[in-house]
Amino acid sequence: DAADQIFVSVRSDYAPGFDDWFERCQIAHRDTWIIGNETNDALAAVTIVNQETDSQYIFGGKTLKICLFKVSEFHSSMRYGELLLKAVLDYAVRNQYESAFLTVFEKHEEVVAFAKRFGFVQTEVRTSLGELVLKKSFNPSSDAASLSSWDYHIAYGPRHYRHVEQPAFVVPIQPRFHDLLFPESSPQLLPERNPFGTGIQKAYLCNAGLRAIRPGSVLYFYRSNDLHAITAVGIAEKTIKSSDPSEIARYVGRRTVYSIPEITDMASKGKVLAILFRQARILESPIPDRSLQQSRVWKRPPQSIMRLGQRAVEWIEGRA
Repeated sequence: DAADQIFVSVRSDYAPGFDDWFERCQIAHRDTWIIGNETNDALAAVTIVNQETDSQYIFGGKTLKICLFKVSEFHSSMRYGELLLKAVLDYAVRNQYESAFLTVFEKHEEVVAFAKRFGFVQTEVRTSLGELVLKKSFNPSSDAASLSSWDYHIAYGPRHYRHVEQPAFVVPIQPRFHDLLFPESSPQLLPERNPFGTGIQKAYLCNAGLRAIRPGSVLYFYRSNDLHAITAVGIAEKTIKSSDPSEIARYVGRRTVYSIPEITDMASKGKVLAILFRQARILESPIPDRSLQQSRVWKRPPQSIMRLGQRAVEWIEGRA
């Protein structure tokens, strides 16, 4: 519905041509993702995409234009922007786009910062309306080798990351926390409307004796107790170890499944390792413990975070 409240500010930016443009999008049946509002029929977030055919914005091969990307002001704390972006970038990779771009007025500083945080870079091009043009590539450029593994993931992720000669760990996670942190891995469940579940940026907490895990390390999440399988891949951003619940809570913010009392209880048992990471991918076919043991990735399922050798990583990546 073009009259939805979410379009008010967009219409103001692009008046008087917004309604004609929106109608053309409807007639063309452009691919669209929406997040509904639990209390009424209004939209909480929406994005519209289209394959770009204007040669001015073809950034090396098949290019996806993010035509509209908007989160309602009333839902800004839910990290729906990350949820939409996760869907769009996954769509782009699955459909073999080589790049994606969006346009935005410079006054929308938060939108510009958000896009850059996930690997969009500002080009020298401006639209006829004076908008910035920000692009993201999915194919590594010739200078990608000079990037750190973390910067490489930012530039070409979420699905792309380096696993060769990188520290890699298997991270056991209980089913109840797994369902909260990775809700889309359980299609039989209704999506959780929690910031830590919807976002790309997440946190994992434990009492493991490991030291800090360096940025760019690969994290293979192993769902214990029921599925007994590797189900998801994350890329470590940064870590801390602390026994101060307040420090831990400030560090992880709204990325964690744990409440303040749960963090306090965890800290009472010893120093907490808090890992900030980005979700890279959910495996369509989880890798079961039986196969991992048969292939000598490990002798038995890990009870705490365990570092993997390069041969084990290569086997997991080949299977994934």
